[in-house]
Amino acid sequence: MQTSRVILKAAGEVKHYEDISYVENDWPVNSQDQKEIDAHIASFKRRSSNTGAQFFEDVLFKASFIKTFKNLLPLLEMEGGERVLEMGAGQGWASVLVKQAYPTCYVVASDLVPSEIVLSRQYEKQVNIFLDEKWSFNSRNMPFENDQFDRIFTMAAFHHFGDQGDFSKAIAEMLRVLKPGGQIKLLYEPSSPRYLYKLRMMRVNRRPDDVDEDVLVMDELKSLGRKLSCKVSYQYFPSALYRDSLTSTVYYFGLSKAKFLAHLLPCTVNVSIAK
Repeated sequence: MQTSRVILKAAGEVKHYEDISYVENDWPVNSQDQKEIDAHIASFKRRSSNTGAQFFEDVLFKASFIKTFKNLLPLLEMEGGERVLEMGAGQGWASVLVKQAYPTCYVVASDLVPSEIVLSRQYEKQVNIFLDEKWSFNSRNMPFENDQFDRIFTMAAFHHFGDQGDFSKAIAEMLRVLKPGGQIKLLYEPSSPRYLYKLRMMRVNRRPDDVDEDVLVMDELKSLGRKLSCKVSYQYFPSALYRDSLTSTVYYFGLSKAKFLAHLLPCTVNVSIAK
């Protein structure tokens, strides 16, 4: 069982927001990041007025994601004892489920927004499972030293890590802190073929005041993997289970019956990146 804390780069002073650690002045943000920060801060203010009731509402809202993640847990390919980092963890519920399933793992949850991940304690208390560390940082500039994690994973979050559609910096940083032989798992990500990308982007960004969304183009991700000397593999995930609307359920039911269409149409995908 690994118990030592993460090793930091020799830059910046570590500060704390409750039980969240961060490095001051180490957060380069773009307009996309700022929208994310503003949305989470507004959400945090709403929650603070009635924590118990809001937590119940949050669990109901996330129930489909939670059930989906539990089904995808085997894709992390872990045996126990690994050093694990979740990025874009939000309230950290997926990290809590990893720690529950693999108690000998050293689990670190992280998110861009400290006031979001601090709410992970609500999930920890429900199952009496506690994360080893919690951090806040920008995915394109981590405060950690090289070669530290056996697994890095995201759950429906990596598509927020780009910079105007460029995911190279985020993947390069993830590879930098990944141990040789380690794996990055990008779970339940939206994808689209290149020829439908612009239409898909118009659909997912219909409201300009919302958080910016993106979708992955798998040919481009594989090309980026070659440039970064890593191996990218993926499996489309056209399951209709636990979708968030009737329309989505019907769409994925159709894809699940005609799986050859998954690479021709928008579809969720699970990605593995090996160092």
